[in-house]
Amino acid sequence: MYSETERRMAIRRARDLAEPAMSGRVRLVQEIYGLPQAGFLIYLPVYASGTVPGTVEERRAQLTGVIYAPFRADDLFAGIFGSEQFPRVAFTVYDSAAPDS
Repeated sequence: MYSETERRMAIRRARDLAEPAMSGRVRLVQEIYGLPQAGFLIYLPVYASGTVPGTVEERRAQLTGVIYAPFRADDLFAGIFGSEQFPRVAFTVYDSAAPDS
């Protein structure tokens, strides 16, 4: 996972912030049947101490690995909204480094 830019950036962000981090758009390795869907990953860092180290330097030194979950966007949204034509929930997903001002 670390060899691809989108994944590597999310892993580093999770490691340094000690919280879950979402990747940008990626092609999932699970995407082998049917029409390809946009995908993303969420990473959770795991540290050798079993607790969150206090500084970024300690987090970098103690990172043991990451737990990750892949998401297929179409399947995710179909699971959230089902067949509702007009869902009662509204949100926007941004795929950029920073939201527009």
